[in-house]
Amino acid sequence: MRHSPLSGMAIAVFLACSPAAGLAEDFGVLLSPADYDYLALQGVARDSVVLQKMSPKELSRLHKVINGARTDDNPQSKADAVRGVLAELEGNQRWENANPGRLWDQNKYPGLGKADR
Repeated sequence: MRHSPLSGMAIAVFLACSPAAGLAEDFGVLLSPADYDYLALQGVARDSVVLQKMSPKELSRLHKVINGARTDDNPQSKADAVRGVLAELEGNQRWENANPGRLWDQNKYPGLGKADR
C-alpha cells in the first residue's frame, strides 16, 4: 500500500504535536495572547526574565490568576493578585539562583531532598 507524501507529513506533525498538546491541556503551558496583553499593561514584558524562567505549572497558575472569576469585576484586585503571584515566583527564582542544584520547594516535599537534610 502506498501513501502520499502529504499523509506522511500529516502523521509526522501529529506525532510531534501530541506531547505538547497534552502538556498544554494539563498545565496551560503557554499564556494566551490576552494574558500577555494584560501583563504588558501591568508593565511585564513578554520576554521578561521572570516569565521566561517559569515552569509550565507556574505559567498555568499565573494564567488562572489573570483569568480568575473572583477578580473579574475588580480590576485593582486582579492587578494586586497578579503582582503577588509574580513577586512570589520571582522570589522563588532568586532563591534557586542563590542555591544551585536545589529547588525552592524541596522542603515542602521531603522525599525530593533527602541528600539535602
